[in-house]
Amino acid sequence: SECVAFSEERLAANSSTGAEKSDQMASPTKVAVVVGAGSKYSQDGGAELPPSSRWGLGGALSLRFAAGGFHVVLLGRRVPILEEVADAVRAEGGTATTCACDVTDDDSVKRAFDVAQHVGDVEVLVFNAAPGLPEGRNFWNMPAPHEVEPAYLQTAFNIGVTGCVRCTKHVIPQMLERKRGTILLTGATMSLRGSAKFAALSPVKFALRSLGQSMFQEYAPQGVHVGH
Repeated sequence: SECVAFSEERLAANSSTGAEKSDQMASPTKVAVVVGAGSKYSQDGGAELPPSSRWGLGGALSLRFAAGGFHVVLLGRRVPILEEVADAVRAEGGTATTCACDVTDDDSVKRAFDVAQHVGDVEVLVFNAAPGLPEGRNFWNMPAPHEVEPAYLQTAFNIGVTGCVRCTKHVIPQMLERKRGTILLTGATMSLRGSAKFAALSPVKFALRSLGQSMFQEYAPQGVHVGH
């Protein structure tokens, strides 16, 4: 992918050109990685957002961390959308790197985090990746529990829970070594309680919250904050 080629080039030459997908850093910097930075992006055509909403959590958090002085590394499956988010970050004076990342693929995740860690120390990881809705469904037409396809749940867990494990394993060792760092897992009301017509989504969000609680109990005493 473009970001991987860029990473290798910078490792060799420590220089940048206009064709690269990252802003040149003059010195080591703090990095915030946003996984699912293009999620719920209203101009994508694949999100159910009010017309006044330009960003979902992925884009909004990218802008917020950039405003706080972080170099944001934007990960997701659709690089053109990530580039639009990066352009918005840069327009507000921030810096950004984009990189394709499929959280269901070990190699893809490793390549993306290699790029992020080359930019600087990953101080913050936001996990905002989530499965799409079941085929042919929307939020007003979700399946009842007996209508949920097992294959959908398997895919959803691979994205929304196992995907988180794949990502965090690339940053937690370094955070523990530095005795600091923050991991944020995005959720929803369905993380706290199941509702009618949400049997396809609630189990994944419940599991992600449980994973976050386990990580908090494990790593908070060692200086790594985990929030959901």
